[in-house]
Amino acid sequence: MIKRIFFVDRNVISRIKDSTLTEDNRLLLESIDIKGHRVTSLLATVEGQSGVMQTLDELKTSIAKDYVTLKGFFKHAATQDMEMALASESHLHGLLELTQERWEKYAAFIGFAQSMLYQDVGSAKRKATRDAILKKADELAVPRSSFEVLCAISSLYRLDYAYRTLKPSPKITETEKRIHNALQDLSLVRLFLTLKMLLQAEGVSETYFITFDEWLAGFVRIAQIEPMGFVQTETLSSHFRVSPTKELFPGISDADFEELYPLLGATRQLIGWAVPSPQIKMRYRLSLVLESDTNKQINQHSE
Repeated sequence: MIKRIFFVDRNVISRIKDSTLTEDNRLLLESIDIKGHRVTSLLATVEGQSGVMQTLDELKTSIAKDYVTLKGFFKHAATQDMEMALASESHLHGLLELTQERWEKYAAFIGFAQSMLYQDVGSAKRKATRDAILKKADELAVPRSSFEVLCAISSLYRLDYAYRTLKPSPKITETEKRIHNALQDLSLVRLFLTLKMLLQAEGVSETYFITFDEWLAGFVRIAQIEPMGFVQTETLSSHFRVSPTKELFPGISDADFEELYPLLGATRQLIGWAVPSPQIKMRYRLSLVLESDTNKQINQHSE
């Protein structure tokens, strides 16, 4: 019986494979290597390795290598059936399509924010820069309440966790790679919280996201991003609650914070605000094995 599921991202896989785990990293991973736990590379698979859009063959290779890496490290936690669950053709095509749709929706905004925010913006220009960022989000149909916009505005106020997650730079070279890496980091948070809600609906109450990326982890912690729920019709739409304080925007005045709050879609009727994720089109079957002894699965089928 699987009691807890741990989702690891690419940097966890890479440190295990490259033998670059710190002592704290190793102790953490060893502490979850327990019978009744499952460790899955699903997030690492979606994140990819090359910093660019993956091909079908690259996805297959990544899954196979990640499975070997996890199996070699974890001696008691279950990992053995994840390769089979992830590697079906329909599942892989679904992952590729979702990645492409996410790129088309958010990449231009991330690139704009990276080019705008590589230099520190003085307090006298912050409102104008803030408005330019929000205007670009509106033009590109990127929700103001999205993680991407929130990270950009937080980077404007130079929260180091957000800034290093966004990865601003004036460099033209490797722009696509830099956009991809920032976008994938933020997308992993959305995907994990969606999976967490789905698994809770199936009776798995404890799911965890393990990353050694201190910048992403810090941004999520300070933004206080939590799952709210999801609605499934012909698509799956998940919603999250963001409850930021002034800590997310270092140096912001009380008046400017009160002005910013509604600009990001917030209301004072509730603490924080709801963040809808992009709808996931249910064209492909996603099967995640939870219990190898009973072969219990979450199945999402297209109509």
